[in-house]
Amino acid sequence: MNEYNENSEPKQKAAEEEVKENVQPEEKKKDKLFSGRTIVQIINGEFLTRDYFLKNLPFTFYIGFLFVVIIAWGYYGETVTKKRSTT
Repeated sequence: MNEYNENSEPKQKAAEEEVKENVQPEEKKKDKLFSGRTIVQIINGEFLTRDYFLKNLPFTFYIGFLFVVIIAWGYYGETVTKKRSTT
């Protein structure tokens, strides 16, 4: 039983270290590149010309319309509340 644990632990540790060494630098590079590119695309407005955004443009307008309705509904509620409290 002790022989099995002693032999398997170094193999597992070595395998885990190899995976960590190979995966971490690549993931860090991808994360840094992705975040930097995304920020630049947003600032430039480049993301607005992507096919994905253009295909979903009607949905984007719908969501924007809903936001306007919710804001207007809030203002309407405030005015109704003020009128009720004064009368």
